Amino acid sequence: MTDSFEFKGLTLTLTDLAFNDQELQKLLTFEGAITHERLKGFNFHYFLMPEYDLNTLLAKLGDAERKAKRIYHIKGQLVSSNLKNSSVDGYYMPTNWGFMHVEDHK
Repeated sequence: MTDSFEFKGLTLTLTDLAFNDQELQKLLTFEGAITHERLKGFNFHYFLMPEYDLNTLLAKLGDAERKAKRIYHIKGQLVSSNLKNSSVDGYYMPTNWGFMHVEDHK
């Protein structure tokens, strides 16, 4: 892991992990994703971040990072979908709406 930065209590570290599209389809999941929207009617665990903060963070990363499908290790505290403070500690890929969780790749 190389470059890292802090944002609103989260530490984001760029990784050297790289996957092809086929591998990503198997590894990406909404379980543990980070979004600003409350997803009603879905029965999986995810993290919530205020829309302004999330959009600011995604803008800071830029379109090039999303298009390159860079993987970040994100660690910190966020509110979970059950509205409790929870620890975030995992691998994520930025998207246009938030961060998709990358399941354990080992």
